[in-house]
Amino acid sequence: MWKLTKGFLPTLYKLKNKGLVRNAYCPICKQDEESVTHLFRDCKFTKKILQELGVNDSTTDTNQNWQNWLLDFFKNDNIKCKKLVVSFWALWFNRNRVYHEGLTPNKQKVISFIKAYILENELFEGSLALKPVPKNVKREPPDGDMIRINFDASFQKDLNKSKAGIIVRNKDGLTMAACSYQCKNILTPEMAEAWACLHAVIFRE
Repeated sequence: MWKLTKGFLPTLYKLKNKGLVRNAYCPICKQDEESVTHLFRDCKFTKKILQELGVNDSTTDTNQNWQNWLLDFFKNDNIKCKKLVVSFWALWFNRNRVYHEGLTPNKQKVISFIKAYILENELFEGSLALKPVPKNVKREPPDGDMIRINFDASFQKDLNKSKAGIIVRNKDGLTMAACSYQCKNILTPEMAEAWACLHAVIFRE
């Protein structure tokens, strides 16, 4: 993140100025030279992703320089800031795969990756109560084209509410999709688990 805020990432614009590459056009949109400001703020691909994630106000004021723009944005609430930071990481990862491996940019895959990463962090931080897995239990990856769907639920007794988290992984352990649901009028932890299971089945379909 420090390299990003200071503009020190090895973008094609920076490599061109050092004489290391000739073509500095963005490998994602191919419409402008790939600077840090372009890749993480001004690129059409980036704008669409941030809009779908609900941080579209991050791309409204494009007249500021990069560092001032970041400082202004990070005055927002923590949720938006967290989404933007994870988005930066995912966008750079996606950019490297497009540039070095020749992959086609896929907006939905990047968005799913960002949402899944944020959800997994919420699970880890305890936003959704996960039960510890016994040490003697080994989870085997699914066979072939099959997928594994994991779900769990948290229960707020005082509010009679629950929240279900669902994560879908393939045989390589890579996250394919993720989502979360809030449920009302939940009376017991068992009821919360049952609703989480039901949502997992619906999500699979």
